[in-house]
Amino acid sequence: MIVIDVSEHKDVIEALEKKVGKDNYKVEQIGTFDCMVNMFPINQGYCVDIDEMRLLVDAGIQYDKELCSTCEYRKYTRFADFTNDTRSFFYERKTVLDFISSRTRRLYDQMNRIDTFVEGRKGLILEGMSEYVPIYDDYWKNIDKHALEKLSPIQQVIKLGGKAEWTKSFIRELKMRDMEFVQTWNLDETIDFIIQCDEGYDHEPKLRVIPKRHPDIPLEQNILVLFDGVGKETSTRMLKEYGSLAGLIKELPKIKKDNKILNQLKEVFINE
Repeated sequence: MIVIDVSEHKDVIEALEKKVGKDNYKVEQIGTFDCMVNMFPINQGYCVDIDEMRLLVDAGIQYDKELCSTCEYRKYTRFADFTNDTRSFFYERKTVLDFISSRTRRLYDQMNRIDTFVEGRKGLILEGMSEYVPIYDDYWKNIDKHALEKLSPIQQVIKLGGKAEWTKSFIRELKMRDMEFVQTWNLDETIDFIIQCDEGYDHEPKLRVIPKRHPDIPLEQNILVLFDGVGKETSTRMLKEYGSLAGLIKELPKIKKDNKILNQLKEVFINE
């Protein structure tokens, strides 16, 4: 049975019901309780750190996520739009316009969340703008929809939002996290894809036994490391040299060096 996140738009839920019938899907929160201080509850009022938890898991002992529901350090983390009742796959859905608007922060955070909790069969669906998809935002109202229909979803993102290298950097980021990048023509094809996942995969749960904790680095550094050739050390040096990401962007037009990294950044952040 397909599970769709409660935050999805009613049009998406209605389209899913039309495809599979009202008895073959559920609307739920797709996420889990997590700890703000990255601890793991073993008994009421008793938690261990990640190193201790690894030893316990090796010994066949699991932590009890339900204990988080009454803890003051709990937080609920949502990490996908689609799964099934056995949690054997997880996919985040982004329309072309949502992908463009979420590049500066939310998209990275969403990739981080799904990779934290899901060990396999996870991915991002980029849903294209087909012939019958309306554009409600006034910013896009003068776009030639007929020309747009001939492009793939990723080409539509680049056509509408520009900054091709920045867009491609997210695909590299997905690959680094062993996440699939799926392009669909429209919502109808997205739902067909999810149905095929539910029917084609085995039903082995794919949630991690222990969440994968990503390095806790500032958002500005997270953005920089998306670019090819920029790692933690390089991003730290660049931010130290220019004071901040904003300071680096301000100086980019003045930089004349034949530097691959700086040229990438100029292509993304500077409109020339």
